Amino acid sequence: MKKFIIPITIILISGLLILNYFAYKSPKVKKMLAQKTIYQTKETQLTIPLYANYKGAYQDVEAISSVFLIDGSKRLEIIPLSISPSTKYTYLKETFTKYNYVFMLPALENHYYMDEAQLEILLKNGDKATFSIGSFDYYYQEHATLELIELYANKYEDAYQVKDITIKFQLDTPIVIEKIKLSNTLTIYVDKTIQHDQFSITIPKQYKIIDQVALVIYYEKNNQTYIEVLPDYLFFDSHENKLDYGYLNDVKRMD
Repeated sequence: MKKFIIPITIILISGLLILNYFAYKSPKVKKMLAQKTIYQTKETQLTIPLYANYKGAYQDVEAISSVFLIDGSKRLEIIPLSISPSTKYTYLKETFTKYNYVFMLPALENHYYMDEAQLEILLKNGDKATFSIGSFDYYYQEHATLELIELYANKYEDAYQVKDITIKFQLDTPIVIEKIKLSNTLTIYVDKTIQHDQFSITIPKQYKIIDQVALVIYYEKNNQTYIEVLPDYLFFDSHENKLDYGYLNDVKRMD
C-alpha cells in the first residue's frame, strides 16, 4: 500500500499546481472606478479622472456615443474631447491606470448644480456605464472684480481634501466677506471685514475629494452684495495613492 502513497501524493500536488496556474492565468474581472469629488468650476472644460484595470472601448474617445451628467431628473450632456492615460495605482492587489476624461461643457449662464452627480457613458455599440462622481457646480462669470494676490491651502493628513484655505486680495477699500461656497451644499460663513490682511477658512471633512475647486466669494461693498467666482485652482497634488481611500470609490464590473 505504501508504494502507492507517494505517486498519489505527487499526482495530487501536481493537480493543485495546475489548477493554481490556470486560476492565475484566467482572465481578470474588468473593472472601472470613479471617486466621489467636489467639482466646482467656471471653466468650459471639465476633467474627470476614471480608473481601469484594463484597456477597452471605454478608454477610446472614438468609441463613445454620448456622455451625460445626471442627478435625478437633471440631465446635462457634455462632449468628450479626449481620454489620456496617466499614473498607475494599486488597489486591492490590482493595478489600475488613471485616465483623464476631458469634456466640453455646454454654454450655461446661471449657476447649475448637481448634489449627487453621476457620469453616464454610452458607447456606440450600445453598452452603457454609470459612475457616481460626487457633486457638480458650474458658475458663469466673464470678468473678475477682485484682484487675488494670495491663495493656498493645507491638506488633512487622513483625507484627500483641503483642511484650510488662506486668501488675500488687493483692495482699495474694505469689503465684508460674507461667505464662501465650495459646492451647493458646502458653505463656509465668514462675516469678516478685510482690506490689506489675509484671512483663512476651515473646511470640515466632506468624505469627498477636494483638491481643485473654484471658490465662490460672496462679499459686501458699499451696502451691496456681490458674487466673485475665483479661477479653478489646484490646491495640492499629493503623491499618495488616492485609491487607498476606499470610501470614495465607486467600483463597477465591466464584464
